[in-house]
Parts: sequence; structure tokens; C-alpha cells
Amino acid sequence: TGGPAFPLCANEYGGNGPEFGVTLRDYFATKAEVFPGDLQPALILALLGEPCWDSSYLGRIKWVARGEAAYRYMKADAMIAERTASEEPK
Repeated sequence: TGGPAFPLCANEYGGNGPEFGVTLRDYFATKAEVFPGDLQPALILALLGEPCWDSSYLGRIKWVARGEAAYRYMKADAMIAERTASEEPK
């Protein structure tokens, strides 16, 4: 997951465990740009591996939202992979 993006010690807010915070993967996913037109049905189908079975308006919106999340995490994983590759000694 790339480790925590904003780690906090447990004693800073009374939590349990050594570290908490948003993972770097989550942070990258929230910052990944999604442009109008990126989320075509064919891409969402490829990302999710299933068509939108719910023909209602809300069902379609939920399917697109799941596709957007998958798209953002795909981009985040690519960023972490590139970051890791660039840190390796050459």
C-alpha cells in the first residue's frame, strides 16, 4: 500500500497501535485525475469485469462510481510501482 501518507502516533489521539493514517495508495487514488470521457462503459466493464446489471438510474450511477474507484486505484498502483522502481538502485 506504500505505507501511511499522514501517519499519526496512537497517543496523539488515543488510538490503539503504532501508526494510523491514510495509506499512500488511498492518497494517490484521491488525487488521481479523472477527465470527462475517461469513464466509458467499455473501460468500466474491463475494470470491473461485469456489466451493469441494474438498469435503474441509481444502479447505473453506482456501477459508474465503482468503475471510477477502480480506475483511480489502478492509477494509484501505477504511481506506487513507478515510485518504487525509481527508488531502486540502478
